[in-house]
Amino acid sequence: IAQSPNPEIFDLHECEAIIRESWADVWHMHAAETVAHMLSCLVFFLLVCSMRARSGRGLLKVWAGIGIPLTVILWSVKFVQTVGRRLLGAASFQASRVDLPAHLIEFGSTVVTCIVLAIIFIDGPDTERVNSAIFRGTFAVCLTHRNIFFFTLIRLASADLNVIIEPIVGSIRRSIPFCFTVGCFIIVAFTVYLCFPIPFDDEHGVVEAFIELFKFAVLADFDVYELEGQGPVWKLRSDGSIKPEIPQET
Repeated sequence: IAQSPNPEIFDLHECEAIIRESWADVWHMHAAETVAHMLSCLVFFLLVCSMRARSGRGLLKVWAGIGIPLTVILWSVKFVQTVGRRLLGAASFQASRVDLPAHLIEFGSTVVTCIVLAIIFIDGPDTERVNSAIFRGTFAVCLTHRNIFFFTLIRLASADLNVIIEPIVGSIRRSIPFCFTVGCFIIVAFTVYLCFPIPFDDEHGVVEAFIELFKFAVLADFDVYELEGQGPVWKLRSDGSIKPEIPQET
């Protein structure tokens, strides 16, 4: 039907009946995949809660141990579906080749997620490697990718939800050039700002300078003494109270 050169074929009731019957068969498999990814997101949510809550850290390795095989199974199902489309014919293979970057991203995310979960399962909580900023940032990127993929499955499963989500996704997509332009101006301003001898900490000076410039250029939430690398000093008053003292602008 999709390869028919006559677009009027879609107006036939017979064509609509064939599509509805085929979609009814596919929908059950798609619904099962959506539920599986929902359980995966729930496991990762409980894992993050266990990492934050001290009382629940005994279950940290349990959720990590469940997450590893679940992530591998979900990717394996996706891989089998891709191979199945390849075996159906040349037209399906062309569609699979178009989705090759998406498959590579999914495979990379699966590998990185399994490595992160394995580190959590082996090391446990409160280790230097698990608490490092690079490790937590990598874990956050993996979780974001899996949650976005889950929302994509929901959009495909429900037309009512897709009507609500599609304008939001379209607005984000159309705002990418604006964000790129703003980011370029922020980088230019940040480069100029670093040329001045602002007395920031040597270890985290670049990060602190970027935060202050971001507050100044984007949020418009700043004080002049912050741009000069100063901060309020807490001092003990004669009445026993502790209050901040704003530094003088240089």
